Amino acid sequence: MLPFDQVAANACFEPMRNSVAFPPNIHIYWKLTSETRSGESLPAYVVGQLEVFDWDDYQQYLNGFVPSFERHGGILLATSKQDTKILEGSWAASRTVLLQFPSAENAKDWYTDPEYVELMKVPHRTAKTNLVLVDGLNH
Repeated sequence: MLPFDQVAANACFEPMRNSVAFPPNIHIYWKLTSETRSGESLPAYVVGQLEVFDWDDYQQYLNGFVPSFERHGGILLATSKQDTKILEGSWAASRTVLLQFPSAENAKDWYTDPEYVELMKVPHRTAKTNLVLVDGLNH
């Protein structure tokens, strides 16, 4: 039986093996770490999906978002000003946001910051949201 990470990696890349030259031991490359070889942290990304039901009230969240976000090194990379354009599959909400942080630790610190936790009460009552944390790669 293959280890879970090898099974997952093979499942993810198997459809592309015929057109792209992936080594048979792709699972080695698939494992991610949160640091580079020199010990520096890798960037981390937060992908958010949102469906806002009350834009007037949601504006309170937008007004208070920047200070806590910037305090933890956050950079807004992309946001959809219109409905997200789906290229394949389904997407849970009409709007998408992509945030970058210097590290996964910075992103977690931002998300658990007491000021931000209090601020999140606004979107919890005015929108449906999904957030995921994705590790960056060492290039």
